[in-house]
Amino acid sequence: MMKRLVMAGVALVMALGTWAEDGVDRNTCYLVTNISGSGKGCATTNAACWAVGSESGPVLGEAGEIPPPENDYVVRNKYKIQFQGNGKYFKCHSLQIGDRDANTSGVINNYTKGSAMTVDGELICALGDCCTMSSSGTYFLVADRITVTAAESKPFTFSHRYANSTLTLQAPVYGAIGTGLGLGFKGTSVDSPGSNDVYVVTNDWSHFAGTLCVTSLMARASSYFSTKIVFGAVELPGTLKVGPETILEFAESGVARVGNLALGDNVLLTLARGASLEVTSAFSQNGTVHIGYAHEPPMNGKTNDVELLRVPAGAVLDAANFVLEDGGATTWGHLGHELLVKVDAETGAQALCVRFPPMVCLTETDVSTFNQAKDDVPYPNSMTNAAHWSDGLLPHAGVHYLVMRRDGMAMYLRTPQQTNGVNDNKIDFTFPGESLTIADDCRMTVFGAKFRAKQIYILDGGDIQNGQTHYPDIYAPIHMPSGTAYLSAYNGNTMAIYGELTGCARLVLGSVSGGTSAPSGGEYPASLNTNFLGTIDAGLRANKTKPTYDKTYHTLNVADERNLGGRLPAFDPTALRVHGPFERLAAKADVTFTTNYNRGVYFYDIPVINTQGHRMTFKTAVGVNGTLFKEGEGTLELGGTLAFADATAELPTAGSNTLDIVKGTLAVSALDAVNGLAIAFSNNTELVLMPDFEDAAFTRWGVRNVKTGVPFAVAADAQVAFRVEAQTPPTHKCTLGLLTVPNEADAKTVAHRLVGTPGKFFSGTTQSAVREIVDEAAQVVTLAVDIRMPGTSLLLR
Repeated sequence: MMKRLVMAGVALVMALGTWAEDGVDRNTCYLVTNISGSGKGCATTNAACWAVGSESGPVLGEAGEIPPPENDYVVRNKYKIQFQGNGKYFKCHSLQIGDRDANTSGVINNYTKGSAMTVDGELICALGDCCTMSSSGTYFLVADRITVTAAESKPFTFSHRYANSTLTLQAPVYGAIGTGLGLGFKGTSVDSPGSNDVYVVTNDWSHFAGTLCVTSLMARASSYFSTKIVFGAVELPGTLKVGPETILEFAESGVARVGNLALGDNVLLTLARGASLEVTSAFSQNGTVHIGYAHEPPMNGKTNDVELLRVPAGAVLDAANFVLEDGGATTWGHLGHELLVKVDAETGAQALCVRFPPMVCLTETDVSTFNQAKDDVPYPNSMTNAAHWSDGLLPHAGVHYLVMRRDGMAMYLRTPQQTNGVNDNKIDFTFPGESLTIADDCRMTVFGAKFRAKQIYILDGGDIQNGQTHYPDIYAPIHMPSGTAYLSAYNGNTMAIYGELTGCARLVLGSVSGGTSAPSGGEYPASLNTNFLGTIDAGLRANKTKPTYDKTYHTLNVADERNLGGRLPAFDPTALRVHGPFERLAAKADVTFTTNYNRGVYFYDIPVINTQGHRMTFKTAVGVNGTLFKEGEGTLELGGTLAFADATAELPTAGSNTLDIVKGTLAVSALDAVNGLAIAFSNNTELVLMPDFEDAAFTRWGVRNVKTGVPFAVAADAQVAFRVEAQTPPTHKCTLGLLTVPNEADAKTVAHRLVGTPGKFFSGTTQSAVREIVDEAAQVVTLAVDIRMPGTSLLLR
């Protein structure tokens, strides 16, 4: 009888549970319902959702009872266990998803956006998937350990149902050879291109000998780098397969080791600063792999090879199959680094390296960069102090030099100023390095008369300026790839740049004087800079403000429109910005701004044009927003389109559309070139009409200015000349429109005063007195003259 009772007890234990090695009597329980939700019979908080021994066994407990933590729980037969609300925490000995032996899957759904789905026990991934089910957000999965028993041919998958989600796994992962785990996107529809579904794995993978596969689990339209896995420091003895268009990132420094690595096409492999990846068993790639890196090269003045990826002997590693991405390292990424493969002569292992040219950075900033000290005080100067450079040597040939932020601080460099203790503004200094880079809001102050260098780079925020009492000429090509670059002259000195400007940056020209008394100075880009495809912003950066015309101006000098750049790919109405209150655009020779280069000119605030005895012609579009002054002898010719406000508005804003002719000549060679300007003429200035007799509209209307109520302002006692110039006089009788203004008495009176009674326009012609042509429909009046060629005489003998 006793024997029979013992056997019955054993059978009951086999049917309902297990007797663990740790002496704990635990049951194996199976999920029997998909009902879920907080307070709705959620399986994580309701023992009645579980059956003991099999799906047909007795229920584990009453509704509302918490499932006992000592049991093993199994989700199979396509049942789903969901973590949400109060059920985001589940205590158990183990939670198994799917049953590989029975070939039946299970699902674990994660709705715990912004909080952790916690399995206080072992999570066994046998067959099925774990999916984040809410909209895009951040999710966490925490367990004592994750054990993968799923077959490599049917991997258990962690997936996102919605794009732009992040899942962080925090548990050590175990798995034998032949097991498989997948990470990827599993949406129900094609998602928008470029979305990232991120998996951050901060756990221990050193016990996982299976295969981890990272890929997008569905087809997408034009998706690029759609799934991303981020490892911390990792030891992964198993296999890592990274599918096409995914990101594999190692976020910590040091060496990450993977047993087998297979990379698909268009994979982006990113490495943190100081990190590298070693493959210990087998490596393969199918297509192009992008390498993103954030290494700062050694600043020791030597050629350096930094290892990124090491693979075992026999693997095929070809640098041509990798594309190097700068990883945002703009302070040195322009200096010609390259990828190459190096082979270990002893082991045959191959290493993909990035080779950096010799580089040195400034480590100590030069003081008194604005030359505020007395002339007889020796200034610390990095050009003559080896201790200021990272290699401990004076600048020399064969090395690229960088002035970039150090420990978050901008660095300043000075060129030599003194010879034999005497302040000398005639120093001719040649920088010996291969290149000099000014970056990251850093600055170089140039003293002396001439500064020469093989190559200068100005990166985003970099600035080159003159010493306070110096007017340097810079003989060096200057490349400004992107961002904003600065060239600054002040205190009445002009900085001439004789090297070619190249790049696509926004170039800011203007004084950096911090005071209010000396904003003057200027720049002269003297070369034909047709390879510069950026824009130019000329405007004072001092803290001096004055709302009226001032004689102390900072000046941009131009002798040829190509001084300011080459042809832009598309028209930019503000490619050249000239803005006050203390900015001047000055002609060093006759210069014409044509439409050939897609560069519009935008004047705003209180800028000045100074023709300096030359002719400055605008055929390109001009925008005006403020008061524009024309000063100096010579001619300002307007012959293109005119806009207002932001350089695109057709109609002017009253008070922001003024052109004041202080001195010299205003010439108009296009019908609407001044239409909308309120033009004021000072004494002894002149207005010149330049008609094209092949242009019927221009001949009919003359200088048309009908968009503003008072288009011309002439003082009662002012002597303002009005002339007509034309390359080819008319050959037949015609009416020539001189000025067309709004049909108001005061406007006509001012216009009559401006035109007066001009003399003959063309030799050999006769003309009528100025008369009015009124267009009632358009509410405008045109002041015109009739021009007639003399008759022909026939002499008979």
